[in-house]
Amino acid sequence: MQDASGGSLSYSGNRFSLFRKLMLLRVVFLLACSVGILVLNIFLEKQFNLVPLVAVIFFGGVHSLYVWRTYARQPLISDWYLAMQLLIDGILLVSFVWFSGGSTNPFIYYLLVIVAISASIFPARFLWAFSFGGIATYTFLMYYDFNKHILHMPQDFQLHLLGMWLNFVGSALLISFFISRLTTALRDREILLAAAREETLKNEQLIGIGTLAASTVHSLGTPLSTIAVSVGELKEQNNNPESVQYLDLIRAQIDRCKQTMSKLTLLANSSELSDHGSLNNLVDDIQEYFLLVNANPRPRILNSSESDCLIPGNLLLKHALVNLIDNAIHAARSIVSVKFTADTRRLLITIEDDGDGLSAEIADNLGKPMMSSKVEGLGIGIFLANSTIEKLDGVVSFYNANPEANRPMTKVLVEIPLEKTAEQNDS
Repeated sequence: MQDASGGSLSYSGNRFSLFRKLMLLRVVFLLACSVGILVLNIFLEKQFNLVPLVAVIFFGGVHSLYVWRTYARQPLISDWYLAMQLLIDGILLVSFVWFSGGSTNPFIYYLLVIVAISASIFPARFLWAFSFGGIATYTFLMYYDFNKHILHMPQDFQLHLLGMWLNFVGSALLISFFISRLTTALRDREILLAAAREETLKNEQLIGIGTLAASTVHSLGTPLSTIAVSVGELKEQNNNPESVQYLDLIRAQIDRCKQTMSKLTLLANSSELSDHGSLNNLVDDIQEYFLLVNANPRPRILNSSESDCLIPGNLLLKHALVNLIDNAIHAARSIVSVKFTADTRRLLITIEDDGDGLSAEIADNLGKPMMSSKVEGLGIGIFLANSTIEKLDGVVSFYNANPEANRPMTKVLVEIPLEKTAEQNDS
């Protein structure tokens, strides 16, 4: 998902929390620098030019206070801003080291901390930029000090400084390589665990709905049979043509209920779930369904595919699309359009209605149970449709087609991957 704040380079979750931790770490670093100066000047009588050192610490403190007051109440922080703050930490460190001993100052190894932080929160290109930047900075300081004091250095100390440089370069590269991969592995694991938890919750909800549906089918069988028998007896005893016509209508509706219950029973059969069907047959079945239920407004269904193709999970997909179209009918004022488009790789179904569009709350929760835009609705239909299409490796997208218009219109886009066309299968 892209970041609305400008940069999408982070894998970090809560960037504001990272920002607070970086500010805390900077304060700790500035305090450590202050304590180090006091110890060296008072107890070890090591004299430094205090003016630039105090200026660096003062600037770091003032800048930290400014950014904290500016962003403490604005948790929308981009990763670019985090990278800039980490770069400022590096500049403060190099400035402090430059005026207090150069490459021989032990604080120079704090650069490895900055490299480690960049490895844990940024992607590769920023990580290696900080890593090679740290190596280049340390190399420059080492080269400058080496040329400046080489005549006063014993050979053993020269070798010691060279060993420190090699140790720094090796540590920076190892940190960049291994920490970045460890953090990536941990993030991938967290993503997989979150997806598994969501899938488990969804399956539990589907099992509950399926159990309720099976119980409902069993419970409705006897009442429907009783009503059918009663309607038959009333029809035999009644000679009024108008009454007979109403009784025939009631009997037809009872038969439709029984057919629906039979289809629910078929859905429990795993062989039916994986059955393939023709796109043309799917479109015809959906048109027939809404013709029989006398939907108002009646959806305008268009199949713009030039050739027929095989649809995976034909029976399940039909009921999922019926639920989505039915939801559009309830939301629409006068127009519902359904368009089927297929090529050799995928099937696209676009469902549009001229209703009031989706509110922000409903848009964020569509596809979850108990979320519906209908007053009496529970959202189970959309939840089941979304779950069914995901089982077929498909994707359902809900959005407002014209968000700035008075009537934004709701658009549902369903994408289903296809295996091969019906003509290819016959050949």
